[in-house]
Amino acid sequence: MVKKDVMIRFLGPDDGGRPHFPLLRGYRPHFRVGQGDLMGVVLAESDREFGDGQYQRVTVDLVYEGLVDYSALDPEVHFNVLEGLRVVGDGYVIGSARQET
Repeated sequence: MVKKDVMIRFLGPDDGGRPHFPLLRGYRPHFRVGQGDLMGVVLAESDREFGDGQYQRVTVDLVYEGLVDYSALDPEVHFNVLEGLRVVGDGYVIGSARQET
């Protein structure tokens, strides 16, 4: 499975985000670059728990590789984190992580 290392931060409720932060492993948001298509991911690895407005380094699995075009997720590209159509955070790509077969 293809993986990407990214930095993510979640918006607090005062900024239109969620009142509680998601569990890290297994959380399945969508990423969107600009006004592009939604790209489903799964959080696979993280160093620590999320805090309001703090960037957190995580590894995500690109779960629909081959069905969804993830080519926009190049290093240094910024994206929104969505739950449905609601923006709950943002982030940027650090680079590609190891590949699993």
